[in-house]
Amino acid sequence: IQFIIHSHQRIIGLKLKNILEDNIWEKRRTRKSLDLAEKNLSSLPEDLQEFENLEEIYLQNNNLTHIPAWIEKLVSLRDIDLRGNYLTEISNNLLYLAKLEYLNLEKNLISEIPNFLSHFSSLNYLDLSMNRLSKIGDGIQNCRQLQYLIVDRNRIKTISKKIETCENLTNLYLDDNLIEFLPEEIGNCYAMTDFYIKNNYLRTLPESIKNWKNIQYIDLDKNLLRSLPDGIENWLNIQDIYLAENEIQYFPNGFWSLTTLKELILTKNPLNLNQVDKLREFFPNTKIYF
Repeated sequence: IQFIIHSHQRIIGLKLKNILEDNIWEKRRTRKSLDLAEKNLSSLPEDLQEFENLEEIYLQNNNLTHIPAWIEKLVSLRDIDLRGNYLTEISNNLLYLAKLEYLNLEKNLISEIPNFLSHFSSLNYLDLSMNRLSKIGDGIQNCRQLQYLIVDRNRIKTISKKIETCENLTNLYLDDNLIEFLPEEIGNCYAMTDFYIKNNYLRTLPESIKNWKNIQYIDLDKNLLRSLPDGIENWLNIQDIYLAENEIQYFPNGFWSLTTLKELILTKNPLNLNQVDKLREFFPNTKIYF
């Protein structure tokens, strides 16, 4: 027991100078990237501040529970990978990193998206998959630079209508949650190109998603959908539609106008033979799976 306590204390007070190769430490003032993954860190070593020009830091699979206030001194940071730690919140200590573009918090213990998220002025990639989110709340409001939002494998039931203010959102990952409906306002995310919501509880889709004129890929596998909404003839760039394991029984008129469609997945749906024949006739150049 004494050995374990001593070892834990040593890790908390760890100095990078003692664990990094000499050539890395010696160039700390000019170094752009640093890999500290799987170092058994319980806290960030304070001498990390000496890497004053650091742009990328990899901290995945450690034992971190908080982000210290002095992180703001690393003003050049653009990418932070914190996957596989024990963080319970998105720290506001990161707010001072004006250049931060990429923040990966996959597989932590975070339960909500904070209201200050919009103050990350450069953030365009946020991964919160495999956390403890029960909703996408109003904290998502006005995240105007955000392009990638990854929140799959949580416990999300609801999505705030404020998501419509994420005007540059192109990729939204919602797989493996508990979502029963989407707000009509989600259709106002006009930049959307890739939408993933596999393995949820959707029975219908908001008609407003007809506004996604840039959509290319949409994964709706493993829901409870009976059809797609009207107006999707506006999906002028659609390439792949995944609808496996739903309750699809018919298609809206606009569906038959999707001439750019390359792949259509319809396995395990209650379609009759006439519908199958019609699909093959209308989409001779599309890979269709029944």
